[in-house]
Amino acid sequence: MYRRMLLGLFLLALLCAACGATPEPTAAPTPLPPTSLPTATTTGQIVFDSNRGGDYRNIYVMDTNGASVVRLTTDETNDFAGPRSPDGKRIAYTW
Repeated sequence: MYRRMLLGLFLLALLCAACGATPEPTAAPTPLPPTSLPTATTTGQIVFDSNRGGDYRNIYVMDTNGASVVRLTTDETNDFAGPRSPDGKRIAYTW
């Protein structure tokens, strides 16, 4: 009985190997960066979102040294900063 079971397992493994039934590795998906992290731009500025101006999150821009903070949005909803365009002229964001 034990020999039959071993023979069956061996034949099953041989059949799987002959059919190419081994799973192929798949690439892991690339995770998207969180939108609330500051992003540096090619213009030497950092885009970020913060609730420093009140109850709602707004989008800000500042120089990389922390100077010249400018608030870009002022609406009464939460705005979340996303990436900037390669030329640095536009910001993708959600609300």
